[in-house]
Amino acid sequence: MSNFLQWFFVLTFYISTRQTRRKYKMALQFRIYHDIEKLTFQV
Repeated sequence: MSNFLQWFFVLTFYISTRQTRRKYKMALQFRIYHDIEKLTFQV
């Protein structure tokens, strides 16, 4: 039973970290696109 709980916690932790990493990556990409947009509008 404890083994199952351990796997469950590891799985949920792994999924949550993956989701946060993906959100962070998306935010980073959005920021890069935003900077490029600003640069192109300045020129």
